[in-house]
Amino acid sequence: MLKIGWISFVFLAQFPVAQAFCGEIDTPLGASDIATFIALWPETSKALAAADPEFDPALTNGLRGQLQEMAASDSKDSKLDSAVGTAGYRDFETFAALSSRIFLAAQWAKDAPDEADLNAAIDGIENDQVRTAEQKAEMVGALKQAYIKALAEKPADEDIALAKPFVGAIDKALAVDP
Repeated sequence: MLKIGWISFVFLAQFPVAQAFCGEIDTPLGASDIATFIALWPETSKALAAADPEFDPALTNGLRGQLQEMAASDSKDSKLDSAVGTAGYRDFETFAALSSRIFLAAQWAKDAPDEADLNAAIDGIENDQVRTAEQKAEMVGALKQAYIKALAEKPADEDIALAKPFVGAIDKALAVDP
């Protein structure tokens, strides 16, 4: 059944992907990458929040979009590079690409969207007694577009399988107060 978290995730992740992310996708993701990310996220997120006051690690459904947006506007040798450099990452773009990949794989491992989810969500919208037909049509259209986008961004099956045993730990790490 469709969880509200997935809908939020899809809608909040509607940011353009930075060019820096494209080159990172071909590199195999490893269990050590995920374990290291989990261990370093709490402190790294604090450092990022200090470097960029607009970054809000408490918006867990929007982290991927926030990091992508930040990477798209990041400059060489920035405060963001310094913030992730102390955690051992080459630069912020590398960290953002890896984090985005982990977030997406974990989300799919936890609650992959499927057509039954989409249909249940559409039924919920259509059965809403408060909204007008026009509002419902707009919501259904947006939901269908988000679903198509989510399917298009599906991570590699290997990444999903690799993230599956780490889902609980990732959720726990992300819930740490910044």
